[in-house]
Amino acid sequence: MANFPSECVVSENDRVESEENLHLQELREHAADYETDVPNCDGDENNNMYIDQDSACNLEQRDTTPTHTTVKFKEQTQQNDNKTRQNAPATGFDNAVNFDSSSKESGKKRREKNFVQPSEGIVVYLQMDNGVRMEYHEVPQKYYSSELCWLIVKDTGIKYDGFKLLSNGEQLKPMVPLEELADISGIVKLDLNLYDREKDSGKIYLGERFLTSKSGLNVKVVVRKTFIGMGPCGAENVLRVTVDQAGKPIKKEVHVQWLPKDHHKLFLGGYRHTISKKRYLHAYSQTRGLPRPNSEVQVFSRDTQTYRMKHFGQATVNHMSTQFSKPGFFVSNYQDQLRTPGVYETADEYLARILKQIIVIQKYTRRWLAKRYVDRLRKIRNAFEQWKREHENTLKRDREKRVNEDLERRLHPKCRADFDRLFNALEQWRRSELAKIDRQQLSTAERKAALALLLDDETELISAIGRHQLCASKKGRETAQVNLLRKAAAPVRWISSINGRPLEIETPQTLRAKELLDIYISLSMECLTKEERLDILLTAKRITGVYQLKICKEIVSLIDREAELMMRGVREDQLRGLRRRILSRFVKFSEIPQVNPEIAKYLSVPSGDREKIADALKGNVQYCLSCDRYLKTSEFPLSARVNRLAPCMSCRRQDNRARKRSDLAPYQHILVELRRNETELVQNARKQAHEEAKEAEIQRLERGETPHPESIMELDGTDPNVLNTNPYPFLVNKEDIQFLIDEVWERRSVLSGWLDITDLVLTRWRISEPWSPWNTILLTREEAEAHVKLGNFSLELAYADALLNTVNQRLVMGQNAFRRLRNNGIRMACEQVITAQRMKNPENTAEWLRERRQELPPLVPHQQLETDDEARHKATYQPPTFQLPAIRGEKAWIDVNKEIQSA
Repeated sequence: MANFPSECVVSENDRVESEENLHLQELREHAADYETDVPNCDGDENNNMYIDQDSACNLEQRDTTPTHTTVKFKEQTQQNDNKTRQNAPATGFDNAVNFDSSSKESGKKRREKNFVQPSEGIVVYLQMDNGVRMEYHEVPQKYYSSELCWLIVKDTGIKYDGFKLLSNGEQLKPMVPLEELADISGIVKLDLNLYDREKDSGKIYLGERFLTSKSGLNVKVVVRKTFIGMGPCGAENVLRVTVDQAGKPIKKEVHVQWLPKDHHKLFLGGYRHTISKKRYLHAYSQTRGLPRPNSEVQVFSRDTQTYRMKHFGQATVNHMSTQFSKPGFFVSNYQDQLRTPGVYETADEYLARILKQIIVIQKYTRRWLAKRYVDRLRKIRNAFEQWKREHENTLKRDREKRVNEDLERRLHPKCRADFDRLFNALEQWRRSELAKIDRQQLSTAERKAALALLLDDETELISAIGRHQLCASKKGRETAQVNLLRKAAAPVRWISSINGRPLEIETPQTLRAKELLDIYISLSMECLTKEERLDILLTAKRITGVYQLKICKEIVSLIDREAELMMRGVREDQLRGLRRRILSRFVKFSEIPQVNPEIAKYLSVPSGDREKIADALKGNVQYCLSCDRYLKTSEFPLSARVNRLAPCMSCRRQDNRARKRSDLAPYQHILVELRRNETELVQNARKQAHEEAKEAEIQRLERGETPHPESIMELDGTDPNVLNTNPYPFLVNKEDIQFLIDEVWERRSVLSGWLDITDLVLTRWRISEPWSPWNTILLTREEAEAHVKLGNFSLELAYADALLNTVNQRLVMGQNAFRRLRNNGIRMACEQVITAQRMKNPENTAEWLRERRQELPPLVPHQQLETDDEARHKATYQPPTFQLPAIRGEKAWIDVNKEIQSA
């Protein structure tokens, strides 16, 4: 065992007391008590290493694991290890510390007398400048810094005068208790400096091991790599393991070479997950391969590179030997052939024959190439003709679909727009009849009589339209009532800010609304039996009897009347009026916020006290000069060209039906198609930008540059370069589109003069700029497709000067008419870009989540939320408890009345 150097224990300026000297003497005696447990490794005949689970865990337990490691094995013989032990003191890996029996017995007695097992331990962290950190766990609290030095010597084999311990940049004194250096969590953090770094750094082995004393004290040693230090010592470390081969333990060293963080992996392609968008690279690019072994054969020499070439000829063998039949030897001529010489062929004739064959080959090759080229052109032509036929069929089907829809709207009108179309058709019929009267040469009396008859026919048609409108209004009110109840009963829906998926939740208010909706649906059913009808009447009476309201008493009295009439055997057709009254009153009952709290969100006018109603409607009510009514702001149409609120929509509709009788449905179709086209252009721009960024990233990797995955643009609309920052198609309404088409572009195509409005569309004039009233042109669908294909081509070269002057004049008219729209659109686009930039780098996480969360409408088909691979949990509805005892006559009608009266 190595002698303890006193000059390293006590400095020249320190005074060492007698107790300290005795303590150091005991340390020398206890030094042989530590033994090391090394994880076992097995090997085969081919020197392949198979490390067990504990050893693998030791290799993986590092705080900061570098990106790539290259491991190489270096086999050492037992003889080299013995030489190393002679030069270094006994370490934790070498169980070769020899003592005589007398010294062991004397040491054992003293240890049994003085040693006390500590109750608690501390952890010591020794950080080196090459990135290696040594951790000693379960170290007794009563240990001194000198005892810690002995643990380092026993573990590493470094001499005591080969290192020093630093605490906060100052050298640690030998007799300092470790418990004074520990922090609140019981961890001592020191720095370990080696004097001979190149020689002694290889003696510190990575991994996990135990230092065990014979007195029962176990100290766990963990050596980790926390960072890659500077110099050769920081880029390479050693791990020693023991391999059993043929029953003989052989020690090997694992040299771990750390690659720097800025090392670039060779990009060899990979795969991308279609759902999670994760990239999986090929295995070779994960870890750098082993270096190519140096060949022992010299491959570069001066003689090889400067050897002179020699050219010489070689003649064939002239002498041949043959064998013929002779006495005693027979040679069979069964397979012999008779060869006769052919026509002599000169060199020119040979070349001419070869040239002829070459010409034949080239002829057939050109024929094959020409046929392949013609086949490719034929496929392109057939594909174009097929696309042309499909495109024409699509346009034809769309035209027929619009005609059928228009016919269906006139035959079965359902909404206000359908009745506007009826009045428009009535106006067209009136004008055609008036034109017939004008073409006839009639006297004044006959003309007045014809106009009177036309007026009578028009009056009858208007009255017929009014009757249809009353029926449709009645059905519309019933449908609106049911939709109102369905909205209140629908679960709360929103888009998650975490994963962007739709979510639903049932609240007590929505469950209450769903309960009332179920009762309403049951009351409206006409296929119920007598017992089932009584059951649902009992349920409705039980719910309405709880509230002391006038409408509740009316419903209870109507229910009692129907039940009494049913008991007397009155026919169902005579009870229809009574049942409609019960149904209508129950709807009014369900629209009371006191009964159905969820429905208060969807009421146009809130209920309650006058003060609450006034506060709720403050700032949201306007006065209509035409009908002399106070209406909500949403009842007044807002156009991009108006400066004040015009008459309400109801007054405008009545004025239109009385005067112009125009139909705005074609303009609405043009506006919808315009918005759809603009959205598709933005989506295509996003996809193209994403593909270009991805291609640039691949080229950057192929050139060996540092990858920039953040350069790949996102497709969710958060990138300012591909945002839909064009708000103009969504700020104009159908009245503005009517003004553009009728007043600015004179209701005809600027190229062909086509007048059918169902075939006209609005598209961009300059394709590279966003759509706006001052960057639009009215064309047919075929002309618009051809115009969009121009792309960035100069419009001055594509169109004549006369057409350019006409278009520029119309664009100036549109810009003057929508002057205020331009400033508002620019402001909204800037706000959208600023919001997107704030969302990419949010200052507050709560604000980011709130911006990403989007509320969804309450009514939506469930199939829009469910997919095949994702089954959404549907909320179930349980009937109320009071409904169960009243089913199938388990309770009599009198018992229910008594319970209601008692309540």
